[in-house]
Amino acid sequence: MQSGLVLPQAVKLRQSSGIFPPALPAHYSFLQKPPIQHRINIKHPGYDEEDEDLFILYAWDHAEGGLHFGFVLDACTIVAGTRTDGYLSTTRGGIAIVAQPDDLLRAGNYYFHIPGPEADADQPPSTKPYRWPVVACFQDWPFPKNVPPQWSKNYFIDNASSLTSPQSTVTAAVKARDHTCRVSDHSTGAQVAHLVPQHESEWFYQNSMSTYNTSQSLDSENLLNDLGNLILLRPDLHTAFDERKFVFYPKGENTFVVHMLAPTPDLAQLYHNVEVHAPFNCHPNFVYAHLAWAIFPSLTGFWTKPGVKRTVLLRKDTDNGRKLVEEEIVYTPQFRARIVASRSCSPKKRQRAQETDTAEQVNEDRLRSKRPLSDTSSDYTHGAGSHADTDETFDQVDENGQGDTSPEGVAFSTNSHHPAQLEDDQYILSRFSPEALALCPSWYPGWRKIHEMREEWLRHERRKSQITSYEGHTAACAEETYTGLDGV
Repeated sequence: MQSGLVLPQAVKLRQSSGIFPPALPAHYSFLQKPPIQHRINIKHPGYDEEDEDLFILYAWDHAEGGLHFGFVLDACTIVAGTRTDGYLSTTRGGIAIVAQPDDLLRAGNYYFHIPGPEADADQPPSTKPYRWPVVACFQDWPFPKNVPPQWSKNYFIDNASSLTSPQSTVTAAVKARDHTCRVSDHSTGAQVAHLVPQHESEWFYQNSMSTYNTSQSLDSENLLNDLGNLILLRPDLHTAFDERKFVFYPKGENTFVVHMLAPTPDLAQLYHNVEVHAPFNCHPNFVYAHLAWAIFPSLTGFWTKPGVKRTVLLRKDTDNGRKLVEEEIVYTPQFRARIVASRSCSPKKRQRAQETDTAEQVNEDRLRSKRPLSDTSSDYTHGAGSHADTDETFDQVDENGQGDTSPEGVAFSTNSHHPAQLEDDQYILSRFSPEALALCPSWYPGWRKIHEMREEWLRHERRKSQITSYEGHTAACAEETYTGLDGV
């Protein structure tokens, strides 16, 4: 291994958490405020220096900034279409870094290389690094025939009798198998979470993932509800899991641990590198697929640089069926719709993203403008706080096409919502620090929708007040007239 690139000790794991988490070890005290400057910057050697940044991983496995070497290599392998012959180096044409999976790679800049195709005999070998194609998004990603060996060795089957169950009692079966949240050991309110989210069913079928189901008797509507694809989590951890805040990853000899992907106020210091409670009966192939699903949104910055040709792997319809093909593309509204749909947790939002033709600089324009967006959609889905495997809508429409009506009879319309509003808010959240957002206390995710509902409710109350006032005035006049007639 190269001196200085790999820290001299392996990653230190933390024991499983009880209802009361153990004290934060001294060597992880930095997790009380995870340093966002500790990063592994992965670069593509086939592009010019200003266009080479591929994605970023936070290096929170060591106080000096270090990340599990196997994790870095797996993330790179995934975005390269599960090419297992790739390697890391510190320079565009450098030699491969040799290290063990549990070694710690120092924070810094690294290039991920893939060997290029052999040149024809009559052509001189290329001196430039190979511009290997990057998979566009999770929906285009081909699941490998074999996952890395460190994944499958941790597949515990201590309670094999609980691995299959009638599909009508799947929630009860998961609770009977796991008993408590596999991360926190809490049981009250624990929820069943999917590793491969239910809205990724098309990808699931395309890659024949049912092959790894523990039950081979599930009907087509329940293939993703196999117990190998399910895990019991505390509600807040379920939400964070669906928001790609953390993944499960094999570190050490015989265990999966929680690995944090994004900063949070509390979860990193509580659970980063904490061992998952055994038995962990989730199928490792589904856990690996969830890692890929969580990693691909990190490529957004790579794709969205305007005017740069990118070599990409896409699934497209061909004469021989739907195949993975290599193309050169420049960022376009159509491609933006593709990757936005990939990021979305809601099937309806995906459909809207695919149907909406937006300008290339739409996010920047929206940030610079305080104008409301044009009305182009009839529903608005939940964002932060909702689970990726549910599809709740903010408003419900009754059979007559009217908006949701409150007990007081207030009908809120559903034809004035904006399809990209929540995506805009999520973009702002990712772009600005909490300190900067705190300067605008009136801003919060989904503020436009709340503002619209408030204004509509106020308009309704004003109309109701006017009607009540008019009816009171009419009644008073009628009574006065009646009294006058009575005296005649």
